[in-house]
Amino acid sequence: MPVTGTAGFAHSRVSNVVSLTTAIVALWLSCIRAAPTAQPMHFMHLGADAGLAQGGVMAIVQDRWGFLWLGTEDGLDRYDGYTLQHAIRQRGVAGSLPNNWVAALASDASGRLWIGTDGGGVAWRDPMTGRFVPLRPAAGQPSVSSEEKVRALHLDHDGHLWIATRTAGLVELDVASGRVRRFKHTEADSATLSDDGIFAIAEGRNGALWVGTQRGLDRLDPASGQVARLGSRVGAALGVTGSVQVNAVLEDQQGGLWVGTDAGLAKVEAAGERIRAYRSKRDASGSLPSDRIQALLEDDARRLWIGTAAGLALFDRHADRFDTYRHEAADPASLPDDYVISLYADRTGLLWIGTKTKGVAKWNPRSWSFGHQLGADPEGTAITAFAEDGKGTLWLGTFGAGLSAIDRRTGTARPYRHQPTDAHSLPDDRVMASLVDHYGTLWVGTMTAGLARLDPDRLSPDAQRVLERSVAQLETAYQTSSYGIAVPVDSPIQKFTDLKGKTIGVTNMSSAGVIIARAQVAAAGLNPDTDITIVVAGEGAQPAAMLRGKQVDALSQFDTQYALIDNAGIKMRYLDRKNIEKQPANALLALEETIATRKKDLIGLARAYAKATIFTISNPEAAVRIVYEIFPQTKPTGKDEATAVRDDVKVLEARLPHFKLEPAGVKRWGESSDTNYKDYIEFMLKWNVIKQKVETGDLITNELIDEINKFDAAKVAADAKAYKYSR
Repeated sequence: MPVTGTAGFAHSRVSNVVSLTTAIVALWLSCIRAAPTAQPMHFMHLGADAGLAQGGVMAIVQDRWGFLWLGTEDGLDRYDGYTLQHAIRQRGVAGSLPNNWVAALASDASGRLWIGTDGGGVAWRDPMTGRFVPLRPAAGQPSVSSEEKVRALHLDHDGHLWIATRTAGLVELDVASGRVRRFKHTEADSATLSDDGIFAIAEGRNGALWVGTQRGLDRLDPASGQVARLGSRVGAALGVTGSVQVNAVLEDQQGGLWVGTDAGLAKVEAAGERIRAYRSKRDASGSLPSDRIQALLEDDARRLWIGTAAGLALFDRHADRFDTYRHEAADPASLPDDYVISLYADRTGLLWIGTKTKGVAKWNPRSWSFGHQLGADPEGTAITAFAEDGKGTLWLGTFGAGLSAIDRRTGTARPYRHQPTDAHSLPDDRVMASLVDHYGTLWVGTMTAGLARLDPDRLSPDAQRVLERSVAQLETAYQTSSYGIAVPVDSPIQKFTDLKGKTIGVTNMSSAGVIIARAQVAAAGLNPDTDITIVVAGEGAQPAAMLRGKQVDALSQFDTQYALIDNAGIKMRYLDRKNIEKQPANALLALEETIATRKKDLIGLARAYAKATIFTISNPEAAVRIVYEIFPQTKPTGKDEATAVRDDVKVLEARLPHFKLEPAGVKRWGESSDTNYKDYIEFMLKWNVIKQKVETGDLITNELIDEINKFDAAKVAADAKAYKYSR
């Protein structure tokens, strides 16, 4: 299958002032083993070292903006993919959490986060202000006591909030109207709840609610309010005399109902006539690791996960057995704790596992799609890109081993590698990005050979030809490089030669930090392939934790990340940056045809960017506060506003020097320095980032710069300095 590419100028930059995206996790290839051995799982951990407030993660949810919220026994944590922000109860402070023990979480379509606490009732977080608001009274009475112990929250298809309490039954709240209904146990009425202690709620496909109580399983019809009790049947199937406590309930995609109890796992078949029981059997391969079931989850691939008191279990539906994953002291990539109390799958498919004492772990299910075929090439074990088409094929890009097409049905892999004698092969084995468009065509971005297109359904060279469109850089945004290798201030490492035998952390294997690290040590006479080890350290709190734990000795990241690490308590210092400090960074690009036909629009956009840059340099605090106002979800939680502003201004100020003109030797905003770009190209040629010289005239244009700069920069700066932010 031929692949065509267009030569291009490729470089990668990562530049976030206020991080909003989820960090790319490190993935390691795993070998497929023959049954009954479980496929290995490699977990990444988020615990105390990363700043998590408390080890017991009771609840996990993702909000509409992509933030992950973790409910712990000592407050609420928000994770943005890089850093954790902590919120706690502050006695006497309005708008703080009502209680530190967060037992349940739910997020609605409006962006409100609902928090159920153990002893503080229910509150919701206002996304505009970051304040926590207790439930308002209904008909003069609170929906839930302000001292109630909440065990579960569920938002149904009508947007009603269902609140499971430890002692006061089940509460239904119509969020829009404030109308409340209460469901409680009545000893003499079998059509009521089996117990007022509620531990789990799940919605069935027909609108019925499954309710797990201290004494069994109930089916609630919200329309009639009638309850059918199934606890005795579940208990009998599990061999239990008397009542059984139900901790988790799940209706799977086939209509089967899974019931997690203190005495094992039960499945009520879709027809409701049969109940199957699964119990833990000592030393029996394939049985549950524990009868105490705490959490249930079915992911997008219909895998059933069971959180137990003795490990994470995965149910093999075909073999009717369980694979178990536990903590292994000798394996840092194993589950951090055997006691699993919460499970959650986010919108990207990542599985999050909350444990009782060691924080949360995450696992990427795509790591099981690769197959053993790719593991033979150690150069290509760094996964840099994923794409999935509509035909069951996972396209996996690597840093050095090219591209592989993985057939999800068979597990077979078809490699695509660069062949010097074949003009229609992959142009470069270092794949940096991939995308399947709405036509089913795969686009592949490479490190040194630009963009390639692969159309699986069209094999002729003519059909494979890429539409070549020239792109020009019309405005340089960051005049100097924000990257560099840095170490903690007290590190004995003083120069690049001291990095021999050391481990360097990067944000991800497709970042410019990899290029910088390899080039800098090579310039010092070291062999980047044998003298250093480059690993993924992530961003924010994660690399800080890895530095503390001596898992990395240095980092090859960028200015704002080092400021975040500083905020996490580790001060960093750069090693020598003289040979890279004038390398231009981010820029505004446009097609040459757009520059020719839409000059007025581009000038307006670039001029606005230039003015905003001057404003930010002149008044960074106001810039941060404006971001909070326009994007309230970026405002940190768990901090008073003064602390939040101070920390984010510190991060922003780390970037400001790269906005300025003087260090780059230019005089106009957005101007691209021909000298600096020539040096940058020579740097990349020297260290084999690109394979042929590119003329600066093919990359940059200053054609619009004079028009872009037709404004009074001094007045913008003066107005910014005089600006007083007020809501």
